[in-house]
Amino acid sequence: MSVRPLALLIFCVTLLGSYKAQAVSNNWAIFKNYGVRFPLPRNWLRGSFNPISTIKTILLHPVGARIIFATEALEPTMDEKKWAQWSLNYLKKRKFKIISRSHLVVMGKPMGISYRAKRKKKVISMVHIKHGQRGLLFTFSCSIAKMSAKDKKLKVKGICEKREKEFNDLLLRIILF
Repeated sequence: MSVRPLALLIFCVTLLGSYKAQAVSNNWAIFKNYGVRFPLPRNWLRGSFNPISTIKTILLHPVGARIIFATEALEPTMDEKKWAQWSLNYLKKRKFKIISRSHLVVMGKPMGISYRAKRKKKVISMVHIKHGQRGLLFTFSCSIAKMSAKDKKLKVKGICEKREKEFNDLLLRIILF
């Protein structure tokens, strides 16, 4: 992965994580001192509601990372167990097999859970994070590199080729920025 797409990904995620965001119909509106709106094409939106919580907008990222949903900031609390179960069901419905799972902890405080799942020649890393009153679910898609007969370990290309700890550290740095 070249530096430019990764830098763009970090910028977009940092922007979404550090400002107070609010989903408004087909716009992802970011408010700070001045209101800035990023219009979203209709095909970037997938489903507007979910029975678990008020789910509004989905933002696809050109690099291959996508925010599957963001919960509304109006919700005072978020049931993390239901959310974790929803993300596991999301993977199972698409016939992914979970190959690893880890908790994201910052200064002793749980921030979220990361899953890595595999289906045929596709590997995804799914991370769901609680950020203030907002919940964000990120999915990073990767393809599997060719494996030799001797090598039984899973080899992947792109952002997922980092070891899981490095991958989680990168995400936590983005959140805390």
